[in-house]
Amino acid sequence: MKRPWSKPVRREWPELPAAGFIRGRAATVADVDSGEAVFCQQSDGGELAAPWPTDVPQYALWREETGAVIPTIVIQAEAHIHEPSEAIFGLQRTDGSTVVATASEVELLGQRRPD
Repeated sequence: MKRPWSKPVRREWPELPAAGFIRGRAATVADVDSGEAVFCQQSDGGELAAPWPTDVPQYALWREETGAVIPTIVIQAEAHIHEPSEAIFGLQRTDGSTVVATASEVELLGQRRPD
């Protein structure tokens, strides 16, 4: 299967983390404060967003605004609180920095280390 974006070479991909991610639930402010999550979506009434049904953690490619394709690891996946049919991802770059991205900016690669 040909990928729509160019893929980084294998040496750029770290192992998936054993901790430091949110799986199966929406992140809270405490999760963000502790570094376990990148963002928290909460309504004015305090209701949290729903988790997005995908594997966390997993490898992904993120296309930033400049068009560069960056290897990342998905550490959080949630349905957009106002558009529940759209996913929002918390990504960790290989340098440890994090970014919030929409589904249109992300290509999910799964839990097997890319070749």
